[in-house]
Amino acid sequence: MHAVLTSFIGDLEQARNVDELEQLFLKFIGDLGLSVFTYVSLRTGGVAEGEAARPVISNYPDEWRQHYDGQQYEMVDPVLDRAASSVVPVMWSDLIYDPTVKGDQKVIFHEAREFGLTQGMTIPIHSRNSFAIVSLASDQPDSEFRQAFPHLKHLVHLGSLYYHERVTTLREEAGREVVTPLSRREREALLWAARGKTAWETGEILRISEHTVKQYLKSAMEKLGVSSKPQAVVKAIMTYQIFP
Repeated sequence: MHAVLTSFIGDLEQARNVDELEQLFLKFIGDLGLSVFTYVSLRTGGVAEGEAARPVISNYPDEWRQHYDGQQYEMVDPVLDRAASSVVPVMWSDLIYDPTVKGDQKVIFHEAREFGLTQGMTIPIHSRNSFAIVSLASDQPDSEFRQAFPHLKHLVHLGSLYYHERVTTLREEAGREVVTPLSRREREALLWAARGKTAWETGEILRISEHTVKQYLKSAMEKLGVSSKPQAVVKAIMTYQIFP
C-alpha cells in the first residue's frame, strides 16, 4: 500500500472529531498535489428526486459555494448525475467533452474555472441507505491534471472511502450501526482482495472456484451495507474484521 495512504489511514484512527478528520484529509490530498475538496452526503435517491446537495465538509471558496447554491446548480450538475449511477471516479473534463451533457450544464464547469477550480474528480460512495461524494479540485492545466489522474485515481478513491467511513462512524457514535459479522470465508475473500488478488487468484489460494469467491464477496458486501468491493474492504478493515 502507498506510504501516503498508509499514514493517512493510521492517522484517521486517532482522530477524535470531524474537524480533525478534515485537517487530515487536507494533508492527504495536499501530499498528492490537490488542495480543495467538498464532502457531500445525501439520502439514497436524493439526487434523483431533486434534493439539494448538502456540503458536510468543504474548503471550496465561499464565493463559489454561494454562487453554486444561489444558481441552484445542484439541480442540473452533471457531476451529481453521473456519480449517482457510477461506482468509479468521475473526471470533470470527461463531462465537459461529453456530447450527452447539455450546454447549460457545462456552464457550471466554465464558471467554476473563474474561482480557480479548473480541473477535478468526484468519488461516488454508495451505501445501503445513503449516497455520498467526495469532490476534489485543482488549478492545474487540463493536460497536467490528465497526466496525473491515472496515478491519483486509485489513491484518492481509497482515501475517500476511508475518510467517508470514519466521518460516518464519528457522526453516529451515539447510535452506532451494528455490522453483521462476516463468515470466515467472507473475511478471507476480502482479505485477499485487500492484498490485491483477483477472484481467480483468491480461488487458487483458498482452493475454491472463482465463482464461489465472487459469491462470498457479494454476501460480504450485503452484510456490510455497501455496493462495491473496495468499500467492503474498507469497512471490514474499519470494523476490525480483516487485518491486511
